[in-house]
Amino acid sequence: MPALITLIAAAALPLAAAHGGHGGVYDDKGRYIPTSDELSAYQAARIPWAKQVKYGYFYLAFLGAVVVGGVLANVVFSLRVRRVKVPGYNRLAAALRALSYPRLRPSFLDYFWTGAPLGPNIVIVAGALIATGLTFGNQYYYWAPYYGSSPLCLRSEWIAMATLPFV
Repeated sequence: MPALITLIAAAALPLAAAHGGHGGVYDDKGRYIPTSDELSAYQAARIPWAKQVKYGYFYLAFLGAVVVGGVLANVVFSLRVRRVKVPGYNRLAAALRALSYPRLRPSFLDYFWTGAPLGPNIVIVAGALIATGLTFGNQYYYWAPYYGSSPLCLRSEWIAMATLPFV
């Protein structure tokens, strides 16, 4: 068995050298474990862990824009109720009303769609598309083993954290 581990370690040596492996160690399965300096150098050449938080900020900006849009719509409606003349109110109210009413739909959709109003569905689909685009938009998905958390996991983690204040 020790000969097998030595053989695996010898086969992994070129991989370790390709990642700058000069001071790390091999585990019992022959995988190279880098030092913290090698880990920092490897991540610095790509997207560092600390800079992954920007994806959460982007999604938080989207969610904030949705909230601000709702607040502005409420302010415009409140002004109109007080008989303040708001230019373009009738067109805006008609558009928002059209988005807020449930639609007539074919009966075959009853099995997988309950017929919620179009406006909330548009916001939910837009949020899902933005989160998916932010998660998979960057081409760094995974790193070599023992070089830290994969960028794909970090991006999706920060996007999920951005939604917590709204849950």
